[in-house]
Amino acid sequence: MPQLHRLTIRFCKQNEQSVGIRNFIENNLVEFSRANPSVAVYVIPGRNCTPVIRAEYGNGRMVHMNSSGLSAERVCQYVNLFRTRSGAPIVRFESRQTAACKSVQGQWNPMTWVEPEQNVAELPDERFSTHRTSAITATEYLQSLMKEKNEAGGNN
Repeated sequence: MPQLHRLTIRFCKQNEQSVGIRNFIENNLVEFSRANPSVAVYVIPGRNCTPVIRAEYGNGRMVHMNSSGLSAERVCQYVNLFRTRSGAPIVRFESRQTAACKSVQGQWNPMTWVEPEQNVAELPDERFSTHRTSAITATEYLQSLMKEKNEAGGNN
């Protein structure tokens, strides 16, 4: 369901800055309205006013765009942008970390921190065949609690 509910086009009938808006209204507006029946389109002519396109969305947000000096094609592109937007503010995604050049250390891979003794060991070796995890199991946790309890009880 499109989020755009209302499109208001305000322009001047005589001003040179409104030529693109007037051409869009004459050539493309009827086609746009037929293709998007859920969008209410308002055309407001004014005297000596700045041409503005205002889009109102379902989430209550409004987007205003000054369209002075735009061509009819550019106005059509902006109207299509307003039609396909959700109305939410446009947020620029930025990374907190930047680097002008690649790392001297090289890119990380799974073999980066492999123990050197694995290179000289006769494989398969039992030390390197067991699965290791950073999280302890429930059994190991209970055993450590019992060990701490026994040590605390022996000290008192």
